[in-house]
Amino acid sequence: MDSVYEKIDHSNMLPFKCFITSLEGSCYHWHEDYELIFLLKGEFSVWMRGKESLMQAGDLLLVNSKEVHSIQKCQEGNIAFFIQFQPDIFLKLLEVKNRRYYFYFNSTEKKAKIKKDYSYFRGLVASIGYVIFEKKPGYEFHACSDFYRILGDLFLYAIYDVYYMSDRKYNNDDNFILDRLTEFVRENYMEDLKTDDISNQLGVSRSTLYRYLKNKLGISLSSFINYYRIEEARKLLRSTDYTVAHIAGICGYSNQTSFYRAFKRETGMTPNKFREKEGEMQRAEEENDQRIKGYVSYSNQEAYELVREYASKD
Repeated sequence: MDSVYEKIDHSNMLPFKCFITSLEGSCYHWHEDYELIFLLKGEFSVWMRGKESLMQAGDLLLVNSKEVHSIQKCQEGNIAFFIQFQPDIFLKLLEVKNRRYYFYFNSTEKKAKIKKDYSYFRGLVASIGYVIFEKKPGYEFHACSDFYRILGDLFLYAIYDVYYMSDRKYNNDDNFILDRLTEFVRENYMEDLKTDDISNQLGVSRSTLYRYLKNKLGISLSSFINYYRIEEARKLLRSTDYTVAHIAGICGYSNQTSFYRAFKRETGMTPNKFREKEGEMQRAEEENDQRIKGYVSYSNQEAYELVREYASKD
C-alpha cells in the first residue's frame, strides 16, 4: 500500500488548525499532526490499519500522528469538521521528551471504550467550531480553552499507549527513525546539516537512511530538511518584517539565491509574492467573520447551524 505524506501548514496563532469541508475521498496518506474528525452530516469510511470505520453524523475519530489512513465511500453532501494539531504540544506542555502517545478514540468502535460519553466530546468539538464561526471578541480564548480541555480529557477518559522513544530497541522501527529524524531536523534546520551527522545521530547507516526516505516517504533527505526550513520561513514571512535575506540566513540557507529557489519549488511562488498573498488573505479574513478557513464545497450556513446545534445539544 503506497501512501502520500501530507504537509499541514499551521498559519494562524491558535495551537491547532481547524476547517470544515465536504469530501469526495482521499488517497492513503499520513501527516505528523493528530487529526480529530467530527462528521456533522452524511457518512464516509475511514480506513486505518487495514480496518474500516464507517462514520455517520455525530461520530468522532482521532487519527494518531503518522498514522496512514484514507477516507472513502463518501456520501454526497457530507460535511465534516477537522481539528489538526502537532504532537509537540504534548511534549511542551508535559515537559517530556522522546515520548509518543497513541490514543484509541473512535466512536464507531465498541472496543475503543472511553470513560466519558462521546456526546461530551461532541459538545467540546462543536463549541470550537461555533465560536470560530461567530468570531466574537475573545473567541480565541474560548476556542483554546475547549481545545486544551479536549487534550486533558483524552488523558483522563480515553485509553492510550505511551511509547518511550529513547529506548534503543526501537532503532530499527520505522516510527523510531521518523521520530528521531523529525526531532533532529526540527531542532537543527538552521545549521549546515550533513548526511553523516544525521545518520550518526539516528544510529543508522547512510544507506539505511536513504532507503527509508525513498521507500517509506518517497522523498530525499534534502527535501525533508527543506520542508522544515520553508515552514519556518513561512511563519517568519507572515509574522515579522524581517528582510528576505535575513529570513534566508535564519532558516539555514547559505545565500538568498538558494533560498529563493527552494521556496519557489516548495510553494510555487517567491518569498515576496508569498508575503504579499498572505497579507491579502489576512485582510479578506478580517472582512469575513462568518466562516472557518477551509474548503467551500458545502453550504456555509448549514455547517454553521450544525455546529451550533451540536454545541447546544451536547
